[in-house]
Amino acid sequence: MLESEAAIVSFSSREPKRLFSSIQDRRTILSQRVRGIIAIAMLVVILIGVGTTLFSAIRLQAEVQHLSIEIGGVSREYRLVIPYSARGKQNLPLLIALHGALDTTDEMAQYTQLDGLAAQEGCLLVYLQGRLLNWPPFIPEVNPDIAVPDLEFFDEICDQMVDRYHVDFNRIHLAGVSQGGGMCNLIVSQRSERLASSKKLRCKGGTPSDTPSEARLSEQ
Repeated sequence: MLESEAAIVSFSSREPKRLFSSIQDRRTILSQRVRGIIAIAMLVVILIGVGTTLFSAIRLQAEVQHLSIEIGGVSREYRLVIPYSARGKQNLPLLIALHGALDTTDEMAQYTQLDGLAAQEGCLLVYLQGRLLNWPPFIPEVNPDIAVPDLEFFDEICDQMVDRYHVDFNRIHLAGVSQGGGMCNLIVSQRSERLASSKKLRCKGGTPSDTPSEARLSEQ
């Protein structure tokens, strides 16, 4: 074999290795760039979420608290909204809100925008969290005690709001969405003496079509 032919053979044998290495390098660079883009996108989403939360907190003229209370040995969660305009006042109105099936109190606050209404009306607002994200919409004959834990939850919240936050027990209103609306009917049937009014909300496109101000609730 001539020297020139040997050189060609040697070059040819090295070329696939170089090509393979080059492809791997490009894939590594591309993978790093993709991961970098994903990381930046996730950071932007997080910052937007934090910014939106902070902006909403600044814009909303109310304090929002996530609290819990023990009922029958079980911890029950609720979301309390205290308007700044209600601080130091007596005989406050209270709106208790019940979410739809599989919702949380924060989700209900988002799609009903009741926080803003409470701040505007100077009304305390409590979102109750259902067991396993649900409410019993009726009392079946086979399990007549199914709603007892939720009724006790409702009773305790009413008493606590009256004792601690100066709520007028004659100005307690109830509102619910979807399954929560069914629970409203159940509570009314069992605890009508505690309520000034109740209302089932209908939400369209993420906003309530009939927001329950105290004046509107009192008409029900």
